[in-house]
Amino acid sequence: MKIPGLLCLCIFMAGCASPPNTDSAVVIFSLDTGSVGTYSDGSHYVVLDGETIWSDQEDRLRKYISYLLEYGGLKEVDSQEDAEYIVIVNYVDESQNEQVQQLALTAVSKKVFKTTGEVRPRWVAASRHYGPSPAPEEMLPMHALAIRDYVGGNPYMSQPSVGYKVDDPLIASLMKKVEGAETATDTAIDE
Repeated sequence: MKIPGLLCLCIFMAGCASPPNTDSAVVIFSLDTGSVGTYSDGSHYVVLDGETIWSDQEDRLRKYISYLLEYGGLKEVDSQEDAEYIVIVNYVDESQNEQVQQLALTAVSKKVFKTTGEVRPRWVAASRHYGPSPAPEEMLPMHALAIRDYVGGNPYMSQPSVGYKVDDPLIASLMKKVEGAETATDTAIDE
């Protein structure tokens, strides 16, 4: 009778000693959000800040920002002259900083800026991930999911952290919607 007990113990210990599966890794994001009202009526023009404009993902990033504004019910315009708010986008990916990646959107009133010369945020939605990413291609969609409910509204200043599993079908679905990209997870789900 000692052999089956020993066998069970060995099987249990072997299961505990196996390397972690990166497919189920959870990527955690801390959030900073805030708003002094709800801005669904104003038109928004997107500007990439100096750090972001050099990103090799600029076109991809613009698609996600357009998605976020649309999701938040915010009108995006193609001309700064037609905008009531300027959305300043700061995106830092793993190629720029291995220890902190972020997507930050800060909307400022164009009218207030012209009058005072000050950049006063009207709403902010920011997501940060600390440490290297187990899934660099999925980071931008994960950032977008983390902040999408806070773009243009939700006046709460502090939000809890959120996490997403690598290769989560929700991430694959968002990538397919925004980028038209088909991932390995999509292919596996479709079969």
